[in-house]
Amino acid sequence: MRRLLKVAPAFLMLLAACFSPKTPACAYSCGPNGECPSGYACQADGYCHQGGENTLCGFSDASLVGDGGDDLSPDDAAPDLAPSCTDGIKNGDESDTDCGGSCSTKCDNDKMCNVVGDCTSGFCVSGICVDSCHNTAKDNGETDTDCGGPCTTKCVINQMCGGNSDCVSTLCVGSICVDTCHDSTRDGDETGSDCGGSCATKCGVGVGCGNPSVNANCTSGFCNVSTHICVADQCHDGRTNGTETDADCGGSCTAKCANGLGCGSPSANANCTSNFCNVTTHICVADQCHDGVMNGAETDVDCGGGTCAVCPDGDLCGNSDANCQTSHYCDATSHKCVSDHCADHKTDVGESASDCGSVCSTRCGDGLGCAGSDGNCLTGHYCNAMTNLCVSDHCADKKADVGESDVDCGSACSTGCGDTLACAGSDANCLTSHYCDFISNKCVSSHCADHKTDVGESDTDCGSICGTGCNDGKACAGSDANCIAAHFCDGVSNLCVSSECADHKMDGTESATDCGGSCGGCADGVACGGSDANCLSGHFCDGVSHLCVSNECADHKIDGGESDQDCGGLTCSPCIAGKMCSLPTDCASVSCTSGICD
Repeated sequence: MRRLLKVAPAFLMLLAACFSPKTPACAYSCGPNGECPSGYACQADGYCHQGGENTLCGFSDASLVGDGGDDLSPDDAAPDLAPSCTDGIKNGDESDTDCGGSCSTKCDNDKMCNVVGDCTSGFCVSGICVDSCHNTAKDNGETDTDCGGPCTTKCVINQMCGGNSDCVSTLCVGSICVDTCHDSTRDGDETGSDCGGSCATKCGVGVGCGNPSVNANCTSGFCNVSTHICVADQCHDGRTNGTETDADCGGSCTAKCANGLGCGSPSANANCTSNFCNVTTHICVADQCHDGVMNGAETDVDCGGGTCAVCPDGDLCGNSDANCQTSHYCDATSHKCVSDHCADHKTDVGESASDCGSVCSTRCGDGLGCAGSDGNCLTGHYCNAMTNLCVSDHCADKKADVGESDVDCGSACSTGCGDTLACAGSDANCLTSHYCDFISNKCVSSHCADHKTDVGESDTDCGSICGTGCNDGKACAGSDANCIAAHFCDGVSNLCVSSECADHKMDGTESATDCGGSCGGCADGVACGGSDANCLSGHFCDGVSHLCVSNECADHKIDGGESDQDCGGLTCSPCIAGKMCSLPTDCASVSCTSGICD
């Protein structure tokens, strides 16, 4: 017995629609995964329904619906239709209208299927029969899934290919379909290989970006205007843009600007590689010596200080000539460079005092430095040798000048020189009763120490007036008293000698000048004072003349072995008659009688 469905009035309306002249509502059953033809959707009854259709299919055997299983009356039952492979309706186990399932007719491409056996092509994909070019598999000579080879469908970009004809783009590179923007070649309007121009891909850093440069061709958005190469940012594009103070430098760029490039207005040192921006030109300069500002060690704007160029006249120089041009000077008062050292308010360049002295036309007044030279002082004034200051009086300049024999003394000055001071050979240059030493030419207090013969001295600094006897060889003015003790004044030379026996006069015990007595014997013919002892040895003193003779037989006295005066004896001639004799041989007659020669 059939079980009937209990159907609501709305359901009866849906059932009535199944018998309308249009395509039957239950013509398509759902595929294995709920697949339906275009315009249809799989419903809970297992069939594909169009939008707005509420017909329930597959209940000819009065199956239950989800209403609690109530039976329908016979009048409410759906018509009992027997499935057929030729009824123009998808029913039974057909996968599509009158094909597939148990039908002998296989379904053509684009018809629904449940298994591959439902399809003429032998391919069922997602409940639809397809040919090998639509089976989502790479087969039958295809170069990629369902494209290329025998398929009319060309492979799209990035699919595999065997030749250009397999690709929609007609470009097969490395067995992959590519367009001109993916062929590893710069072609078309590309600015780099496969980038720029009409390609969606923009060019990376280091790749061309067109000539003239086009920023839009670069991934970074910046194309260098000179090299026409994509760069990382605006700081490498060869333009002055953004906050840059010159092309690709300064501002927000990490690169600073080189010398000669702009550095911003107002000037910003931080934008320069050198760290110096000229405040007037707003251009980077090499150093602080060109930045238009007085800074660092500079004494004026961009000059002086030892590191910058020297300053011109009129510019500040600190307090150093080194900050001015060669042969120019730093004025000690204004601290500005001037051209004349004789007008720089300081002592320099050979000046003896500030702006005066020999190298300047102006001479220095009293009390000013004179550097040891009278020439640096006013005419008729003098340089004090001790203070090195000009004074008006040469007798107060601490030096010997203008006729002075020594410092500020001597005949040219009213003051005589004291002992040990120079006296220029004249006692007049010394203090009263002082004397000019002949050797040292210095004043001494005693004439007996002035190395000259003066004031009654018999010789230099000696003689009785000095209390000091003169040494041998010194003049003695005829007086032994002028010689040192026990020395004698020579009677010929008037010089002191050490022996009275050599003083050319008869003195002491001498019998004659320098002989006899305590001296040596006198020569023949020299007075002997009646004594043979005063004559040379073997010589005799004549008894009549009192002169020394060489022969005792002629000395007018009986001596030796004589028997009478100068005769007899062994050495003298025999005596004449009447002369005394001791032996006959003493007589010329050889006859001696009673001591008298016969």
